[in-house]
Amino acid sequence: MKVNSKKTVDEKYWTQITQVLEDNLILVLMVLHEQYGFSDRQKTVLNAVYEKAKLFDQMARDEILEIKTQHEREKYHKIIHEIIKLRAHAFMPPDIWDFFYNSSTPTFTETRAASSRKEKENARKEQLSLKQAMQMQVDLQAARGWAMNNSAYSTSIKSLEDVK
Repeated sequence: MKVNSKKTVDEKYWTQITQVLEDNLILVLMVLHEQYGFSDRQKTVLNAVYEKAKLFDQMARDEILEIKTQHEREKYHKIIHEIIKLRAHAFMPPDIWDFFYNSSTPTFTETRAASSRKEKENARKEQLSLKQAMQMQVDLQAARGWAMNNSAYSTSIKSLEDVK
């Protein structure tokens, strides 16, 4: 039952993302129609966008999309980012939206410091594990010494060895 509910949640999530992407294109078409009089030309624009999307897809598969579109990315990034930020606010959980749109990207120094902290923490955990292993070894040696010096215990062990 849990697998089905997880699948349902995943499907709902991806449906929401697809709907937001569709809404963004519809938003552009509505602005073109309402503010610039594009009524007959909307289909022409949509067909041109479709052809450009096919080209983008091919460039992505050829791993040249970022290179070929770098100028446009730099030119339109800020306004597109703000449009998506505004639209995403309605469907994203607040903590995720805040992470993507309000928190700053960590610097190289911050990333390196976090990595160093993590490495130190793992080393400390490993030291504790080695310390615990050493203590177990000491305890086992003490138990073995007690068993070897305890005649009643040694006799019972010897009789068990005879059975083998």
